[in-house]
Amino acid sequence: ESDGLVVAYASRFGRSQLHGLLAIDRIVRAGGVFVSASEGLDYSTDMGRHMLRNMLSWAEWELDRVRANWRVANERAVQRGLFVGGVPFGYRRGEDGRLRIHPVHGPAVTELFRRRADGAPVVELRRWLIDDGVKTSRGDSGWHPSTLKKKLENRTYLGEARYVGVVNRSAHPPLTDPETWELAQFPGVRTPPRGFTPAPLLWGIVRCGNCGRPLGHSRAFEGTSVHARRYRCRGDTAAIPCRAPAHVGDATIEPYVEALF
Repeated sequence: ESDGLVVAYASRFGRSQLHGLLAIDRIVRAGGVFVSASEGLDYSTDMGRHMLRNMLSWAEWELDRVRANWRVANERAVQRGLFVGGVPFGYRRGEDGRLRIHPVHGPAVTELFRRRADGAPVVELRRWLIDDGVKTSRGDSGWHPSTLKKKLENRTYLGEARYVGVVNRSAHPPLTDPETWELAQFPGVRTPPRGFTPAPLLWGIVRCGNCGRPLGHSRAFEGTSVHARRYRCRGDTAAIPCRAPAHVGDATIEPYVEALF
């Protein structure tokens, strides 16, 4: 029994010399002990602490080496045309490790991009997939709008494979062409979400001449032909109130500022 922490190896406790030593210092300052069973060192002595620092440094170096080897291996795999990660919907992995077009899902992805490029909203695409009986990678028909959006933004369907900064643009057969892919990113005119109000032109820029606070904004007669917005200082409700809060209409100040610049 020990009032502290026991680990099998020092490297199992942490692979960062800095963070490992800081955590052990917290344990010791709290009156606990730190024990690494395999090394069998007494970390209450000068030599034990010296060896602990070295072992944590070696553990950090080992982690850096593993990460570097993993990165190089994946970069070389991408350069050979292999796809790193789970198989995207519309493809299947061949015996050589490269992606091949799925006989059923592949044409569905191509049609998905074509319809989106023609301006079909995501809800319509979802309805089309469900009505046609196209199953997800999990084998169900529970297509979620956010899932479809991510697929439409995925450059894998252009035939690309990538890992960090390495890109292979002809790693596997594409399911759509670059022009259709670009059109699928911006189909038609997008309307702002309900309740969305664009910020006024000078919001956060103009300030009250008396207290120096940024002017807030408010709307008046919204939905009418005389709809207007006003910039006003909200310093009258602050802990240190503004003695002369500024207020001005957008039709007055915005053309004035635009003329200055």
